[in-house]
Amino acid sequence: MAKTGNGNGRNIDDAGEKIGGARKDWRLRNLGVDDLAGMTEAEAVLSVRKDHVWPQPEWPEIIAAGMPREVAAHIKVIRDRISQEPRYRTGSDPQVVRNGFVRMVSRLRDAFMSCRTIDEVRSVYSSVVESLGGASAIRSDRETADTMFSVYANRKCPFAVDYGDAQKVRRLLEDGFPDKVPAWRRGVKVRSDFSGRVVLIKGGRQIGETFATEQEALTWLKENGSKESRRKDGKNTPQRPHLSDLHRDGLPDRRGGRDISPEDFIETFGFRGVEFGLWLPDDERQQVLNLAYDALHDLAEVLSWDPRALSLEGTLAVAFGARGSGKMAAHYEPGRKVVNMTRINGAGSLAHEFAHALDHWCGEVDQAEPSTTVRSGTGWYHRIPDKQKTMLKNLDDKQSDAWVRLTNLLFSTPMTRDAALAHAKSNLDEAIALRDKYIDLRDREMKAQRPNRKFIKGVDAWLTVQERKIVVLNERINAIEKGEVPDDKLGSRESSYATEAGKLCGKSGEYWLRPTEMFARAFESYVFDRIREMNARSDYLVHGVEEDRFAGEDYKGNPYPVGDERRSINASVAKLVDAMKPRAELNLARGPTPI
Repeated sequence: MAKTGNGNGRNIDDAGEKIGGARKDWRLRNLGVDDLAGMTEAEAVLSVRKDHVWPQPEWPEIIAAGMPREVAAHIKVIRDRISQEPRYRTGSDPQVVRNGFVRMVSRLRDAFMSCRTIDEVRSVYSSVVESLGGASAIRSDRETADTMFSVYANRKCPFAVDYGDAQKVRRLLEDGFPDKVPAWRRGVKVRSDFSGRVVLIKGGRQIGETFATEQEALTWLKENGSKESRRKDGKNTPQRPHLSDLHRDGLPDRRGGRDISPEDFIETFGFRGVEFGLWLPDDERQQVLNLAYDALHDLAEVLSWDPRALSLEGTLAVAFGARGSGKMAAHYEPGRKVVNMTRINGAGSLAHEFAHALDHWCGEVDQAEPSTTVRSGTGWYHRIPDKQKTMLKNLDDKQSDAWVRLTNLLFSTPMTRDAALAHAKSNLDEAIALRDKYIDLRDREMKAQRPNRKFIKGVDAWLTVQERKIVVLNERINAIEKGEVPDDKLGSRESSYATEAGKLCGKSGEYWLRPTEMFARAFESYVFDRIREMNARSDYLVHGVEEDRFAGEDYKGNPYPVGDERRSINASVAKLVDAMKPRAELNLARGPTPI
């Protein structure tokens, strides 16, 4: 890396441990088994993907180089149904499966991409099975079986030519493969109805009218397809507001006007490494170092942690403009345990990205067994309430309980007494209405010329249970009204925080509802509110998370908790931070202990 001065005669360059690339550009060099040896467990979980081993082929170039168009279409159909990630069977060693997946996808890549006829495509299945030792080896040897089945997305073999492949290939070719499918044609199926006329299906529903021919239908679709796209409600997705000026007020001056060096970062916070992007000149490096140094001290004060504890036992690294672009300029990489920040896009997101690092560290610390997922306090991308406590067996009871309570609170909120009463009365009304409906059905059946005695007997048995349910509901209503039900027994409902996040997700997708994202935004809110209580401001650390900023009708949903829920979540975050403090500060005296 070229070094330049910052105006003070000092060169600012990477310091500490070399971080290395967490998500390499496998389009330039395919991922191989040898690459796995140098990866951390979390990095391997994220990096072992079909697209890294067998990148999406550039079909126009491949066809131009000599592969017949129909052959390429067949291979595309087969490649598309190979699992994107390894399939882990019960009892399998995750590391063995990942190695087998890389070998298997590599073998399939090389075999299919050398094909020039349909017969050669069909023969790949038998040649690959033979290379594994045949069907008997797959049945008898666990590692061979794990290798074979690691690429399955379901129970069907993805690389065996299927009877339905010819039809899929025909449609690809009709759509103009390998040319890109135009937006108006994407996702639309052409079908014939019972009368033989042509209909267009998109998203499970018919669009347009019926047409005499397929060409007539496609002509109409080209002219009107954009009008039939999913409805736009005109509402915005929340975006972190851009700050032309970053303010920090009401907090101690810990630099005394001096510029911070990368070595200062490592000494003060215990980070294992500091990295800069090649594009970042020294004057900007100095700016982000100073901003982040102040912000991290502010975070330590909010958490009441020793500043060195922010490195999470020396496992965390920080990068500035080195590992992302566009919307991903600021992010946390669990594979390498590094927070990447930038001067502009990263401003205000430091608390959010630290929350991801904290979430990940709490799930991985002291874990010895290999994993098929990124372990974390929240569950990372997937919430498993009944298993969360067990998954956090690496933590003590106070710490794991704090995670379970907080995660539950993110997605559900305790009912107030009035809400619990209204809920019970609504259930009672529904139970009575259902009971009366079946009493009427039974009475009509009894008056029939030839009553169905079996039906009547079944209804009588159900009514006995239903009458008991009505009694229980009446008893609960009376107990709530008399104040005999404790507050913690009033029940819960989906949190407004989760409901708003669901609105942002839309009908498909789940980014806003991922447990780690719900936690990170809640952590931001906690840090923001704590700083505001100090009558202070730390924009590089956190900004733009006020309760009412995204609450208006202009937005699809509010990404941050509000009202009583926000206060309850803040209190739960505070308990979590307090519970994790002893572990975060455990090795301060004797130095970092990598996990």
